[in-house]
Amino acid sequence: MLPTTPDAGAGCATFVSDSLIDHACFHELMGPHLDRVAGAAQGAPSIDVDRAHTAFHVRLPEKAGGGYAGVLAYRPRASGEFAVFTRDGKLRIRQQDQALAPRFTHDTEICAVLPSVSVYALQAQSYTLELESDREHVALIIESMSEGTVQDAYRIACASRPRLDGSTGMLDAHVSDTGASAPDAGSMCPIDPLLEHSCLHALHGPYGDIEAATEGAVPSVDRVHTAWRIALPDASAGRVTFQPTQSGEHVFYLEGAVPLTVRAGGALVPEAYRESVVGCSGLAAAHVYELERGVRHDVSVGPSENGTATLVIENVQSLAVDGWAERFEACD
Repeated sequence: MLPTTPDAGAGCATFVSDSLIDHACFHELMGPHLDRVAGAAQGAPSIDVDRAHTAFHVRLPEKAGGGYAGVLAYRPRASGEFAVFTRDGKLRIRQQDQALAPRFTHDTEICAVLPSVSVYALQAQSYTLELESDREHVALIIESMSEGTVQDAYRIACASRPRLDGSTGMLDAHVSDTGASAPDAGSMCPIDPLLEHSCLHALHGPYGDIEAATEGAVPSVDRVHTAWRIALPDASAGRVTFQPTQSGEHVFYLEGAVPLTVRAGGALVPEAYRESVVGCSGLAAAHVYELERGVRHDVSVGPSENGTATLVIENVQSLAVDGWAERFEACD
């Protein structure tokens, strides 16, 4: 049985969440990418786009009379709802001779490289994707709406509320343990997009598995957009290193209440903020530090009750040009 799109209620509309749009946008920008050559529009599809979490770049055959069109095969791993993101192409989905209507379609608004998304209810069976365009190359990404929570997949907007939902994010004027106050987000601020982005990494990867050091060679966690699963020494802290490629504020997200310290050249780097994370089952705490590009930082993690820690590090400006200020400008 197919799941049902959340009931938005009277006067409300349902959209694909900014979190899922951001996730697809990340794949289009960062990969993994796969090239596909679509079959002739009048033929049966033999080339598939089944692999999940993949940005497909599709070359379409030329049509008689101008333009381009082709077909691909797609079979979901399980029945459910799927968000289909496209660029430069018009998409139709068929099951045998029956064309499917999307449950809803809208502009993504926050991802220029994937301007449109449609949601389809699909069974675990084969479908034909028909793509048509005035360009030879189109982009296609298909994401399951069921991999995270309902909040991960859907956004509901009611009446004249802002485009993003009214929940507050991790920096919503709580006072950190260091005594510094985060910016006042107000009562109608969007969920922090950096937290949503990092939560997707914590829940879906890509992952890096390393063993923290107590002495000798120390492993690095330099690779960006990665959830690091760190094995810690028994009943003590472990060390990793991090060298940022940009100067500025960085958020160190952890899955639990695990001690964390950052040093540069032996000197302790002070925390700018420390916040509890709400709304992400894979992350529980956020530590914000001002770091200098190119400097190798020594990061001490732990101890933890189970001897492991999951760590996601993101530069604040990776999703907001002006850091916190831009994130909350809509709340003024």
